[in-house]
Parts: sequence; structure tokens; C-alpha cells
Amino acid sequence: WHGAMEFRFLRNVVFRTGFRYQPLMLSAGTGFRYWKVDADYAVQYNRSTGVSLHATARYRLSFGRK
Repeated sequence: WHGAMEFRFLRNVVFRTGFRYQPLMLSAGTGFRYWKVDADYAVQYNRSTGVSLHATARYRLSFGRK
């Protein structure tokens, strides 16, 4: 079993949460988008490794598009 939800708080801000039952894992995070830059931050918990933090950043390139 697993599930997730995403809630768009503002045009450029989202909140996410998710779970997995077997093995137990819980996660929550937020994402930001500004111009061509995306940034995400999340916290994840599972029984074997405990709490993990995850951060990503992305710059979107456009080739040949206007």
C-alpha cells in the first residue's frame, strides 16, 4: 500500500506528503518554482534508516523555443 498528495499553495509553491505501508515510510516536502529554477526539499522517515533529508535544484533550459 502507498499513497501521496500534492497541494498547490500558491502558483509557485507546492506541499507534498506520502506514505508506504510495507515497509513503513513517511515523507513530506515542499517545492518552489521561480522563472526557470525549481527547488524541492523533503524529509523522509523509515524504520531501518530513520530520518533522511533530500534537497534538489533544477534549472530548465530551452533550446529553440520562444
